[in-house]
Amino acid sequence: DWIIPLWRQVAEALPDWSLDVVGDGPLLSQIKEEAAALGLPRISFHGKQPAMPFFEQASIYVMTSAFEGFPNTVIEAQSRGAVPVILDSYPMARAIIDDEVNGVRVVERHYGALGDAVIALARDQERLSQMGVSALENARGYTLEAIAPAWEQLVRETA
Repeated sequence: DWIIPLWRQVAEALPDWSLDVVGDGPLLSQIKEEAAALGLPRISFHGKQPAMPFFEQASIYVMTSAFEGFPNTVIEAQSRGAVPVILDSYPMARAIIDDEVNGVRVVERHYGALGDAVIALARDQERLSQMGVSALENARGYTLEAIAPAWEQLVRETA
């Protein structure tokens, strides 16, 4: 329910940027209605479908969820070079994102703070590019080739 006020803030500040909303859920119709009522520009709703093509085109991935276990979409976004902007409100946020290196963790739980982080990142293309490279590097640490040996070692040690 933060995506519309967040996009209202970002759309005004970044007139060349667009928002793709991928997925569905109980709030989707409400979000669409709110976007239409506000006349928000450059927002597209794509419904539930594979997200990877969108990550491949994105510069920034914003996750508005305040609570997550292991946020797979953050790693998926990083694996395509999209820089995550997420809330620093759950333990895995700190485990996955090295703040200001391979993503941005926003401490304040408010859509305005997320929007400010997106705007600042988008306006600094050099920083965004460097963080995109670091995001790719970070995602490589979560591949099957990187993780499987650690699991195999753990199984051997506990067997």
